Amino acid sequence: MNLDLRTLVFNQAVGYALCAGMMALFWLQNRHRFAGIGFWVADFAMQGIALAVFALRSPGPIPTELSIMVGNALIIGGTISFCVGLERFFEQRSHSARKIAFLVIYLAIHAYFTFVKSDLAARNINTAAAILVIFLQCIWVMNQQKAKYSFIAKWLTVVFAGYCVISVVRIISDIILLPQGDFLAQQGPVDIFTNMGYQVLVFALTFLIFLLINQRLFLENAE
Repeated sequence: MNLDLRTLVFNQAVGYALCAGMMALFWLQNRHRFAGIGFWVADFAMQGIALAVFALRSPGPIPTELSIMVGNALIIGGTISFCVGLERFFEQRSHSARKIAFLVIYLAIHAYFTFVKSDLAARNINTAAAILVIFLQCIWVMNQQKAKYSFIAKWLTVVFAGYCVISVVRIISDIILLPQGDFLAQQGPVDIFTNMGYQVLVFALTFLIFLLINQRLFLENAE
């Protein structure tokens, strides 16, 4: 495949920016009604910034190591923020201390495989495993809501499962292929699949969140 991953990542950043804008509109309209939407805005904004940081890494203006640490901190921090928003939207308990500890452990592992023993495969596996764990938690949250939000819960679960499947593919691929160097230089089928897969899922997620907010408004007005 002859696609430029740097261009693809930049396009993803633009897509996340658009979705963050849509999410901000949802938040402005419903911030006094429901908790959690602000965390979704933060997630989409952080993801977009992270991808821009990746696209601008050396030979661009951002040093490679800084891009690796800042970009991945934003990606996992944003994904955690999405999960927290989901829990708060449904008024479930959110274990903030555990999530902070999870992020710290993730960043410590990432720093080791960036500064001490530079290893692209290990970093990819670390990130994919973190995303997998967080979206499994999101599936669990939605499972608690399937009676009340059956249609939306089903499709959100499908999207979350999609993130999990891509993460598992990423982990298996990196274990088998052991990529080296910089991920922007990798242009294999798995790299293209995972990046394009995430891009499709984020648009699906934005649309389903819109439906979720509308369904909750309908249910509360019907009571």
